[in-house]
Amino acid sequence: MRHYLLSIVTMLAMLSISACSESSMSPEEPSYIEVAKTSDIQGVWHNSSYGTYRSVTFKEDHYTIRFMDEKTNKITDSENGIFVLDETTMTLKSASGESKFNPLEIYWEDKLHTQLKIYPLGSFVRNR
Repeated sequence: MRHYLLSIVTMLAMLSISACSESSMSPEEPSYIEVAKTSDIQGVWHNSSYGTYRSVTFKEDHYTIRFMDEKTNKITDSENGIFVLDETTMTLKSASGESKFNPLEIYWEDKLHTQLKIYPLGSFVRNR
C-alpha cells in the first residue's frame, strides 16, 4: 500500500512539473511595441529609480541625457550630441565623440504614446 501511495505522489509531482509550459517560464514579452518617430519623441522625457533621476531631451536631431543623484540633486553624468533613428534603433554621436550609450533601442510601450522605452535606460514619461 505504501509503495502504491508513493507512486501516486510521484506521478502527481511529475504532472505538475510538466504542466508548466516553456512559454510560461520565459520572460514576458511586452504586450505592445510601436516604432517611435523622430517627430513624436520631441521634448523632455524622464524617469526615476534606485535613487537616480534620468532625463532625456530630444530637440530636432539633437539629444541630451542627464543622470542626477536624487539625494544630492547633483548631475552625476550627462551627454549631448546628435541622434539618428532607424526603426527601433537609435544611434548617438556625442559632442565629445562616441557615445557611451550606443546603440539604444527605442519604442512606444503603449498605444497612447505616454510610455517611451529607451533600452537600456528604462521607461520614460514626457515632462508636462
